Amino acid sequence: PAGCAEDAAVLGTVRMLAGRGVDVRRVELDGAARGAVAESLRQALADGSPVSGVLSLLALDRTVVESGVSAGLGGTLALVQALGDCGVAAPLWCVTRGAVSTGRSDRLV
Repeated sequence: PAGCAEDAAVLGTVRMLAGRGVDVRRVELDGAARGAVAESLRQALADGSPVSGVLSLLALDRTVVESGVSAGLGGTLALVQALGDCGVAAPLWCVTRGAVSTGRSDRLV
């Protein structure tokens, strides 16, 4: 998310992926406007290189917006829609922080 580019979790994730040979493209999104997110994606993908996966760190933005939900949730919704608008069929992984288990036998990882 915008303003989180220097967050330790973001930097560590990028370093770890790049260290494993992953071609990392950072796209910093500001807001949850579907059209703006789609345009940011189009610019990032303009060279035509294939996308093998999308890792979203938008959930790191816990700012509550006027609708009462987190900016990260709104941004994630816009990202899902924009990926479809741009024809990106690659898997999307959403990273969270402070997750909780959904059942007693579920482990946190």
